[in-house]
Amino acid sequence: MDKTTTVAKYEYDKTTDLLFIGDTHYGVKGSLLPKLDEYLTKYDTESKLVILGDMIDNSLLNSVGDIYEQIKNPNDSFKFLNDFFKRHKSRILVILSGNHEYRTKRVAGVDVVELLAGNLNIPYSRTDAILDVSVKAATRYGSRDRYNYCFALHHGAAGGRYPEKSARQGRWFQDKITGVDAYVMGHTHSANVTPIAQEFYDRRNKSVFKRTLYYITIGPFVSDEYAERKMLRPPAYNLIRVKCYGGKKRQLRIILDEFDEKSTTPTL
Repeated sequence: MDKTTTVAKYEYDKTTDLLFIGDTHYGVKGSLLPKLDEYLTKYDTESKLVILGDMIDNSLLNSVGDIYEQIKNPNDSFKFLNDFFKRHKSRILVILSGNHEYRTKRVAGVDVVELLAGNLNIPYSRTDAILDVSVKAATRYGSRDRYNYCFALHHGAAGGRYPEKSARQGRWFQDKITGVDAYVMGHTHSANVTPIAQEFYDRRNKSVFKRTLYYITIGPFVSDEYAERKMLRPPAYNLIRVKCYGGKKRQLRIILDEFDEKSTTPTL
């Protein structure tokens, strides 16, 4: 039986920027989601947004997190998340939940993020999804010819202490699904972009060609005592955006920008 996977499809007439965000863990003192919200409202109003989960910390009585470190209870956190989704509804392409949002589903049988996304008619998945973006090309075939860019999305699942954990979960994801340009994940709190090359056999043209694929893991937007107690490195705050080019040449460009946690002014 074929698996029903969320596929979010979009078409644009010009080069389009995708901004992947997640692991903001709103509800703990060190969450940068309010600052990220301000940045998206004031300085980056054009990028399309892809939500990769763990937007709230959502510590419950039996969860790993410490409920006494929460500055917002789960109800208030979900309210803020709902307001965030509403403010940016027109440019959110797809929403995934993470292991922290899943805590409520596991304990109470209610997937709150699914309800929020459904009310706003935004594609949603609690596991993985495909983002399919087509951008108008300037070719001799006319205005309907487009470049297609495909991304496999997952909140992430790898554990470990060192940065290689991010590339490792990219390999796991590639074992699960093929045929995309990039695998985009979060969860590890360690930003990473790893290009890999593979050879593919073209059955139609009876030839072998090389393609470059990417493992992309976004970094976190939170700092809390849990990481310090585990002697983990402090997080590096970065925005990972992907430019899907139209025009005369198909090109995928990955940009990693520093995000200043003390100011929402871009540090470019």
